[in-house]
Amino acid sequence: KNRDADVEETADTSAETPTVNTSTDFQRGSVVMFEDDVKAERVGEFPSKWDLLDGAAEVKTIGGVKAIEPTNNAVITPLLKQQGAYLPQEFTLEYDFYYWKSGSQVKGNDGIGLNDLKVRLYTTTNRSDPNTDDGNVSFELVHGVCDTGDHSYYNMGRPTNFNYTFKQGWNHVAFSFNKRALKVYFNGNRVVNLPNVKQPTWFAFQVPFDYHNLTFIRNVVINGESF
Repeated sequence: KNRDADVEETADTSAETPTVNTSTDFQRGSVVMFEDDVKAERVGEFPSKWDLLDGAAEVKTIGGVKAIEPTNNAVITPLLKQQGAYLPQEFTLEYDFYYWKSGSQVKGNDGIGLNDLKVRLYTTTNRSDPNTDDGNVSFELVHGVCDTGDHSYYNMGRPTNFNYTFKQGWNHVAFSFNKRALKVYFNGNRVVNLPNVKQPTWFAFQVPFDYHNLTFIRNVVINGESF
């Protein structure tokens, strides 16, 4: 037999229904711009590597692991020496996000199973109104409305809903921006692929409601590319 014949024979015996795989082509940027695993922080204190633009935030432990809990309509952003337009033309943003299953019993939120967390990429250096919904937001990712499968994003104000069910517990989220092109990955699976997104200048996490003991993030990393 020749090699082609072997390939054809293998193909003939394959499953009737092919498996479609989601792309896992994420590559972290080569230069660390910001990194916070929260391990060195004191529980009950505001996380020292962050700036508070609205609401409140503190370090707590969940399952024995330290994490940041934004509350009271919080808006937090990395505390960097360069507080203006620090996001370059090529960058990656990663974080871990704790998700509750629908119907989970959470102290102070009995029976609720949602985690409304927004990740906003801004196009301006003005931080006086981080809750703005005008043209100053390039891209916005929203985790959860009613359960672990609800997600949406806004590209320059245009909403798109999509479904991806997070597991109970920690999930990994990653952004990859490359000169207009933006991709988003959930647990290594690409869920958003946009060819044209306006260049962002900075980003923030936002919790739009008065949640308690519900929304947690950790392991935030921003990487750029070396030139």
